[in-house]
Amino acid sequence: MQTLYRKLFEVQWHHDYFLIPGVVVRYPDFYNIQRMVKVFPDNQTVRLLNQHRMLFKDTPMGFVVLIEAQDLGAGKFATKVDLDPDSKFTFCWSLEDRTFVNYTNCRVNESEDAIYYFSNRTGTAIGTDVYLNKSLVPFGTPYNNQPAYWLGDMMVLGGKVYEAIEQTVPLINFAANAAKWQEVGSTVINYVNPADRMIRKGTRFVYNRPNTKPGEVITMQLLDTNGNAIQLGDQLTYRSSLNASEPVNIVLNLEQLEQGPYKLIVQELPAATQHPFYYANPMLSPFLAGAFDFFTTGAPPALTFCTKDLVTKRWILDNPNKTFMIRFRNRLTHWQYLRQDQTIFDQPPDPRPLTWFYSRYTVAGPMGTTIPMPDPTPDRIITEIDPVSQLVKNIYSKIYLAK
Repeated sequence: MQTLYRKLFEVQWHHDYFLIPGVVVRYPDFYNIQRMVKVFPDNQTVRLLNQHRMLFKDTPMGFVVLIEAQDLGAGKFATKVDLDPDSKFTFCWSLEDRTFVNYTNCRVNESEDAIYYFSNRTGTAIGTDVYLNKSLVPFGTPYNNQPAYWLGDMMVLGGKVYEAIEQTVPLINFAANAAKWQEVGSTVINYVNPADRMIRKGTRFVYNRPNTKPGEVITMQLLDTNGNAIQLGDQLTYRSSLNASEPVNIVLNLEQLEQGPYKLIVQELPAATQHPFYYANPMLSPFLAGAFDFFTTGAPPALTFCTKDLVTKRWILDNPNKTFMIRFRNRLTHWQYLRQDQTIFDQPPDPRPLTWFYSRYTVAGPMGTTIPMPDPTPDRIITEIDPVSQLVKNIYSKIYLAK
């Protein structure tokens, strides 16, 4: 009997840096995400793929997971091997292109080591588009409980997407601060954003704070993605010093954990705090830049890829098969055209997006002519840091002109 494989799900990776404008916006023929990143299943997922007769394949746009299936007729297909409702399939990725962070909209001064984390449990469906990344926030909602938006942050207002083009932008009164925003989409495009970053922890979790309650007994609970408690023995109880000058210093050994996302709940005064993080042993995953998690159950209906038939107890593949996507926006930088003596020949008033294609930027020439100017390359971007806040004030692309 011929073995039949069907698509379980597909992931498409979009990046606006490579988009070619025109009547029909498209990617160049050479577009292949394998030039940017390397995607691979983690060790546990390799075992699951083998057990469930599944195949992982790279595609120019991302990757696809196939599964051996049985044709039930009428366009319905069931898995040959029943899935475990608690199964999680993890695909990690590392950077192949050293300039990826230069031409990609992302924060350049995060306070802690972090990775991108995408999941079908926390993704977003907008119309027929199914994103694995979280939603862009509506105007007025901060990222990560911050008091303002940071340079490069995007938000949605009035059905449009805007990007912050100054160091910090208030969460209120858009009209008074409109010059601090640049419209980047007349419709809502759910770009990858700061909500998709997760703090990465290695073999130790360190939690420090002032000792506001000397002698306080602090208990902790570590939960996995299904809300199951992880036992770490007597590490999860801590008593602060009776000396208020000695800070709270909690150190947890995480070496026994499997790679993945967790949440530490710290029961302390005046209120409990939560600390989500992604555990990855730096010796085993030194170049981890991001991870995708696909859960068999627990995802919103729009983000599931198969369901268990309550009558036949068979796992039925989605029809049509599920296609997930992520979409990165290209970075805005201030373009500075410099003479050989370092003086500025020209600088557009607003930051411009870095693009793979030639943008056709021009400046005024003699007698009403225009002079086409070269585009910057993403090989090097220069950040200006505020000495007080340590936040990025501006990002520059410098283009040196010949004599």
